[in-house]
Amino acid sequence: MQAEMYGSTEAEPKSAFQWNAWGWLGGVLGAIAWMLVIAGFMLVSGEFIVAAIPLTSAVVLVSLTLFLWSRRGSMSAYSALMFFCFAAAFAIPITYYATGWIASPATLATMRWSNSLAVHCMVVGLVPYTRVQFWLRERFATRSRQASEANRLA
Repeated sequence: MQAEMYGSTEAEPKSAFQWNAWGWLGGVLGAIAWMLVIAGFMLVSGEFIVAAIPLTSAVVLVSLTLFLWSRRGSMSAYSALMFFCFAAAFAIPITYYATGWIASPATLATMRWSNSLAVHCMVVGLVPYTRVQFWLRERFATRSRQASEANRLA
């Protein structure tokens, strides 16, 4: 069970990232929560076609997460996380900009839709920034592991 859940039964993990069901659930919920809120606003406002944009993005990201989870026996958690982040880096801006472009001004005003520079930077830059942070963490863990192995062999 442990090998199935975390991908390894070794005492010292090979990666800074391990398979964890709650981590995956939290990651995908964090990525899609705002999409579901936007879809809800659009549905209540009667903009059903616009609501399909965030709903479709959310379904794609959840489906990808379930697919990656099903491959946890043959794929490292780090590789899967990078793949998910790659998909989210496209889904999040597409959802935000397509919704802002297609939705009616009244609905956007009700939601207090922001077009500030800070929001644009977050929409475009948050996932790539997170990927860099994950890469640095993985690189540090790999180098630390290699150094400890070299010290053991010396």
